[in-house]
Amino acid sequence: IAGGVATIVGGGGLELVTVGGASPIAVPAVIAGGAVAAGGAGMVGHGIDRWMNEAHEWPRVPRGHDRGDLRDNSGNWVKRDPDGPIPDYAQKEKEGLDALEKELGMNIIRDKVKAHTPGERQDGRIFDSLIELDDGTYVGVEIKSGGAMKTYENSLGTQKHFDDLIKEKHQVATAMLNGKAIQITDVIVRQVP
Repeated sequence: IAGGVATIVGGGGLELVTVGGASPIAVPAVIAGGAVAAGGAGMVGHGIDRWMNEAHEWPRVPRGHDRGDLRDNSGNWVKRDPDGPIPDYAQKEKEGLDALEKELGMNIIRDKVKAHTPGERQDGRIFDSLIELDDGTYVGVEIKSGGAMKTYENSLGTQKHFDDLIKEKHQVATAMLNGKAIQITDVIVRQVP
């Protein structure tokens, strides 16, 4: 067992168990085995959750509702009126990604990932999609609609600051994609009407 010891002592059905630096204790083998199995199942479940592409700890909230940072779980700005209609960001994003994919002649990975880089002003940045380059690094893709591009360009916003760290300061952002650590070395931001 990683990080501990489990040994069957004699034939009496006792198991000597230590975890980390704790003193060994004798417990019935069936109980210890159940605890080890439950702990293993918990670790597998936790690992799967951590390997999700967005790899962040935001609480799950309904689409269009504030998760605590004025955005919903898709990374979209939420309306101030929670009872107001939810704009179709997904359709605008799809249109922008389709156009970019056609323009570049490259496949776009349509998974959102949360990236981190040294010097960021917030706890990571969620990119709408990715493009894998020949050298195995990635380009983070952001699609803006409505007035979002103007806000992005004319403010000292955290997304623009993050993107400038990559584009201008040549910092590398890291993220998890399908359980694998990746490096994001460039950013494309496009606006759709």
